[in-house]
Amino acid sequence: MLMLSALPFLTRLLAPGVLGNYLVANAFALMLQPVASLRVEFLIPIAGSPSAVDALVRRGRLASLGTGVVVALAGWICTWAGADAVGHIALLTAPLSSLYGLFAIENAVLIRRRALGRLAARNALGGALTAVLQVAFAFVSATALAVVAAAVLGRGAAVLVTGMRSGGHDRAPGTSAPEGLAQYGGRRAFEVISVGLLSTATLQVLTVMMAFLFGPVSAGHVGASVRLAGAPMGLLGQGLSQVVQAGVSPILASGEPRLKLAVRRLALRLSFGALVAAPVVGVGGGLLAPRLLGPGWEQSGAIIALLAAPFAGQLVVAPLNPVLVMIGRERILLVVQGARLVMSVIATAAAAALTGSVLYAVASFGVATMIAYVLTIWIILRETKRYDAAIEGTDDSSP
Repeated sequence: MLMLSALPFLTRLLAPGVLGNYLVANAFALMLQPVASLRVEFLIPIAGSPSAVDALVRRGRLASLGTGVVVALAGWICTWAGADAVGHIALLTAPLSSLYGLFAIENAVLIRRRALGRLAARNALGGALTAVLQVAFAFVSATALAVVAAAVLGRGAAVLVTGMRSGGHDRAPGTSAPEGLAQYGGRRAFEVISVGLLSTATLQVLTVMMAFLFGPVSAGHVGASVRLAGAPMGLLGQGLSQVVQAGVSPILASGEPRLKLAVRRLALRLSFGALVAAPVVGVGGGLLAPRLLGPGWEQSGAIIALLAAPFAGQLVVAPLNPVLVMIGRERILLVVQGARLVMSVIATAAAAALTGSVLYAVASFGVATMIAYVLTIWIILRETKRYDAAIEGTDDSSP
């Protein structure tokens, strides 16, 4: 949340096109995060032994650094070939993709050790440092590269300050599930990574599509709106996801059929929070956004109002999605996420082609996303019920 406090300053220090380039690069980096981390952050909290965790962490760190190198090489090749705009975005994306992968892995280590206070401190410190550094760097150099460098330094410093320097990867009592759930062979890795790619792609695809359909200025408006209103919901959803993972791990370790009830209770509480958040974001964000972002950003208020419901929906879906991965149902989640992405892209592109309007395209994206969210929640509840039934040794294939 603290990181977003920089946005009103950045909209005044940076031209819309410059900020749009940064936001597009940030969107691509978030899309690549599942590849960068290999999604081992879902398995680190439930792995059965410190040696298994060591292997997962090492694999994830190497993949994160390797992703950044590959993206940077692609950027240099594009620049050398004359595709300067594409190369510029790729070079901005490279360090961010490594950053997000490493950050997810290091956070998973804290979740495994039930160090939730330290995790909260890391997230707060990373957001505060990033906000301060981004404003300072943009004041000195009004470029997208300066904002990227500030993000890397801010979050990197937070990890160094809040890391646990002793104890290795020994788990907190009762946090490791049976070994079968933590196994991570090639096919499962592919499915889990694909789920993450589709999930992050759907969250970021609107900003990217605006760049291609309407240009960098419209991408800047949409990206700023998503960052101002959607990012707090997304960040809160990620935080709740970490809490859910920490709470679900002991249930899986116990071998008792208690998952369905726990997830149902979580879904009800999260849904209540989303119902409260949606009108607050829609009305409050719509009214305040133009004032916060400054002259030239008036359209952002309408964009936030149109996306209030899917923004709030993240508070339910983001925390519960990892449960399917933790119980080995990632293939089902993969199908759901793929359908959600296809629905969102088709709805947005169709509205843009038929109306030529940014606002109609955004509204269509919001409707498609909400339909997909409802389907996702229903499937999560169904699969947790089936998981408990399998433990009990009963045949319960009903929803």
